[in-house]
Amino acid sequence: MKKIILLISIIFCFLVTEAQVVPKYNLYNQNLFLINPAATGVNGGVTAFLGYKDQWSGFKDAPQNTYFSVDGLITNSMGLGILVHQQKMGIFKMSNIGLNYAYRIGFSSTHALAFGVSVNFLQNKLNTESLYSEELTDPSLFSNKFDETLFSNSAGIEYRLKGLSVELSTPLLYSYQEQKLFQTSFLYLAYDFYFGGDIWRLQPSTLLRYTRSSPFQADFNFLFDWNRIAWGQVTYRTNKEVLFAAGVFIKYIGIGYAYEMNMKPVSFASSGSHEIVIFFNSPFSISKKEPLYFDSKRRSSWN
Repeated sequence: MKKIILLISIIFCFLVTEAQVVPKYNLYNQNLFLINPAATGVNGGVTAFLGYKDQWSGFKDAPQNTYFSVDGLITNSMGLGILVHQQKMGIFKMSNIGLNYAYRIGFSSTHALAFGVSVNFLQNKLNTESLYSEELTDPSLFSNKFDETLFSNSAGIEYRLKGLSVELSTPLLYSYQEQKLFQTSFLYLAYDFYFGGDIWRLQPSTLLRYTRSSPFQADFNFLFDWNRIAWGQVTYRTNKEVLFAAGVFIKYIGIGYAYEMNMKPVSFASSGSHEIVIFFNSPFSISKKEPLYFDSKRRSSWN
């Protein structure tokens, strides 16, 4: 079993070194900052997310992803943020720090356009301490591709009109490792329907994901939110995955959980994937002015 994990890790390492990997988040629609730098500061005040995803639970040394983000406004139209995440699989670890900037043009309180960019620093590491001595004979383990610092950038556009959200982003605008443009692209569409005196909110959304050398993938999300306190979500992915998620928000703190179930025949070998996120929405803002794009009716599940 250990040799199988080692083989998978080496394959994953080559995939990462040949094509930088963009983490897959399950709760991205609760924090659009994860997939689009143009969403930096979209909540107005200073917000922070701490998340953890355990993929293919049940497999030893299966992929794990830990991430932290914080963002806010520095003026009524400019936002700054930082995103830190770490991916681990077997003996391989990849760490990333991204610095994000967004600028918004507010046409009215319910109509806005935003542009965002991000600079990302990635560090690949290979930890062979847990391997047996006979496993260290593989020469591929000592490739200098596995221990290196990489650089990439991201860009995105966000358009909002009343209940409509359109997010177009490329997490890898340019890979200096491969010298390629638009290696990965996202298109996210969502619309908010309010009813019951604006207590209930229904948000259907979809995320279209394109990655070079990978099959096209689409997510279809259906989220219900009650009175800004509790929410639930069901998602179907075209790669035959189903996601169930729920969360609560009390005053300034929220917590959410997502369970991802694979409908493919190999799903019997794993108990699925789990993701949990803790959210903090500060009542204070760096900027003393109201955001140009702020709509008091419009909200996320967290505020």
